[in-house]
Amino acid sequence: MRLLIVSAALLFACRYCDAAYISSLRGEVDLKKAGTVTWTRLDADQKKTPLKPGDEMRTARASTVEIYMDDGTKVKLAPLSAFKMSAENKE
Repeated sequence: MRLLIVSAALLFACRYCDAAYISSLRGEVDLKKAGTVTWTRLDADQKKTPLKPGDEMRTARASTVEIYMDDGTKVKLAPLSAFKMSAENKE
């Protein structure tokens, strides 16, 4: 019974795990959360910021950001780039 309760708690917690987050950034990086119209400038100490489907990012001149996916994939945005997080799937 105890194992069942622990397993259920872990499954419930995994529903709220983030599939993608910012692992590093340099320079001027802006984030627009899904459903909003305003861009927010991220600070260098805002690593581990979770990304959800629909979130958008953009980098300025001489700026980069690295996004880490929970499957081990890393996406690095070059200067003057844009990125939009799409819906998650197993592929």
